[in-house]
Amino acid sequence: MANDTKRKALGGMTMFVIVISLIALALTAFYFVGLTPGEAS
Repeated sequence: MANDTKRKALGGMTMFVIVISLIALALTAFYFVGLTPGEAS
């Protein structure tokens, strides 16, 4: 019982970290593509 709960929590935390990382990468890519100064658009 405790092992199942631990595994479920670990899976949830792993998914949370992956989602946060993907959001951060998407924001970084958007910044570099769309908001980088110095280029005449």
